[in-house]
Amino acid sequence: MVPMVENAEQARLIVQSVKYPPVGRRGIGICPPHPHYDTPGDQPSKIRNVNEELLIIAQIETAKGVENVDEIAAVDGVDVLWIGHIDLSNSMGIPGQFKSEKYLTAER
Repeated sequence: MVPMVENAEQARLIVQSVKYPPVGRRGIGICPPHPHYDTPGDQPSKIRNVNEELLIIAQIETAKGVENVDEIAAVDGVDVLWIGHIDLSNSMGIPGQFKSEKYLTAER
């Protein structure tokens, strides 16, 4: 879960940072602490499994994030959009006013 995602470029950077190659550019760190205690196993399967099972949640918590929500949602690898309601309402100048028309429109 990554807070304050405001645009597609940030969303792409998140995906690149948390997924292993060839999907992203995350460094490989899935071996045991010391190779004499265990073997690394099937690295390609481990990498594939992590890339498939990792859930990326982008938090939409600003008015700018709401403006760009469609492009954020379109980024391949972003699995869930999560509204950070308190920060969102605050960024809109209506802190805590979750029943206001302005907030409800943004939430839709």
